[in-house]
Amino acid sequence: MSTFSLQLVAAPAYLKRAGTPTHPEDLMHHACLHHKFPSVGKLEQWPLVSTDDSSEFQLPVTAVASTIEPLITMAEGGLGIACLPDFAVRKQLQDGVLVQVLPALPNITGRFRALWPSSRYYRPRCEPLSISWPRTWSLTSSEPPRERLASIHAVAMTA
Repeated sequence: MSTFSLQLVAAPAYLKRAGTPTHPEDLMHHACLHHKFPSVGKLEQWPLVSTDDSSEFQLPVTAVASTIEPLITMAEGGLGIACLPDFAVRKQLQDGVLVQVLPALPNITGRFRALWPSSRYYRPRCEPLSISWPRTWSLTSSEPPRERLASIHAVAMTA
């Protein structure tokens, strides 16, 4: 459908207190706010490459959220640096509530999707319910209806 860019953002107060990173390696000494995919439980990797050996590295995990709204709130509150989609922080960047960190990084893009599976596991549709009546159950029983239903329920619960 469309694409978006990921941006590293932080509150000016956080950067004043903790310093502004100038290289990806500097993030190792910062509070990093991470997104966790709820469907698989894995942290979203920040697509950063070390400037010294061109390999990916593990960032510190200060806080984790499974949706982006808490990450935005934590970043606005000066709790650390977050990697967020541009559309989610556009207003905060315009208002100066958040500022972009390491803006010279390559443009990191993602793609909007209208549909995606809710789980990686297949969930079959409902199968038709089939009830087999034991021979001992009689629809023409002499028992009063309430007792007959109670005995049917008791048998069904133990089956």
